[in-house]
Amino acid sequence: MQASASQAKLNNLISNLRKWDGPGSVALYIQSAEDVEFFSEWLSNYTIAYYLRECNVHIMMEKITDFSDYPEPTMQWTYPYNTLRNLALENTGSDYFLLLDVDLVITPNSHATVREIMKNDPQIIDKMRRKRTMFVLPAFEVCPDGMTQSPTRFATEDDLPLTKAELVKKVEDGVAWVFYVDVDVKNQGSTQSEKWYNFTEASSYAIDWELNYEPYVIGYLRGVPRFWTAIRGYGYDKVSWFHELYRAGYTMNVLRDLFVVHLCHPRTPIKVDWDMWPNTRKFIEFDPFLMAKYGNCRDWCSASPDPWSTKCGWDSCAQCRECINDETCPDDCKNTESVPWEKRCAWGLCVGKCPACLDFY
Repeated sequence: MQASASQAKLNNLISNLRKWDGPGSVALYIQSAEDVEFFSEWLSNYTIAYYLRECNVHIMMEKITDFSDYPEPTMQWTYPYNTLRNLALENTGSDYFLLLDVDLVITPNSHATVREIMKNDPQIIDKMRRKRTMFVLPAFEVCPDGMTQSPTRFATEDDLPLTKAELVKKVEDGVAWVFYVDVDVKNQGSTQSEKWYNFTEASSYAIDWELNYEPYVIGYLRGVPRFWTAIRGYGYDKVSWFHELYRAGYTMNVLRDLFVVHLCHPRTPIKVDWDMWPNTRKFIEFDPFLMAKYGNCRDWCSASPDPWSTKCGWDSCAQCRECINDETCPDDCKNTESVPWEKRCAWGLCVGKCPACLDFY
């Protein structure tokens, strides 16, 4: 599990580590001398140290001078979400990771559950390692007062559903729902929660990614793109990462038996003029960067009658479904006409390595 936190989120962090009960990587954000003193005392606490015993803990320190009378907007502009995520991700110490926002709560013994799922379905590991698949944990919000942005009482861990059956019952009772559905349906829309409630056929099911989808995922660390650190503060921080995953050829499956929960609390209204918001322009600039990095597959490519061996510009592409790892292509790979190239290639977008694409750029 990898997560980042400021001083205000430490209780959530410890709650998740207690439930995860396995290796973790934590990035802490420090902004002042007072934070240094606070975190020093916090880390020396015996109980805290116990829950951090299997964690790599990393600290990012920076001082942002704020001359305004309203420090909260400054944090919305400058908080280094993606830098902290990279810090935790790059120091996970494992081949696999669970990407989690510290506001979300996992169910007890999730680490053991993940290991059991992988043991019972080896194809999950194969899909992560060789087929660039991320596995989604559906996200829900629980609130005793029902769906409202101003609940009269907070949800507590006593309200946390411990099993999928308990969660589905809370959804039916109107005290749980898909996370953020009241703000942006696309935020978790691709998960297809209505299907998930009753899905029993396999350990997971495939979904299609859509822009603005921000799931919580388990993935294979090696080779995964890092978060784009040019984006700071509120907006597009995770969206940009999932956008790059899509352009890099990743696909997504939803796990049948795991989920995460947000325990409701009064939300701080954030009024954003998205046309003027700094991250909007940065995100617009991000797409040409991805095009330069991964290329832009054109419709004629798969329909072209030309043989794959003359269209593909890779010599050791490592993108065939049979050799997704860092290996050279077999000598006769491009000449194997019995398997069409589009069935062998693991890229959804071909990254611009076809000779025609290279000529285009």
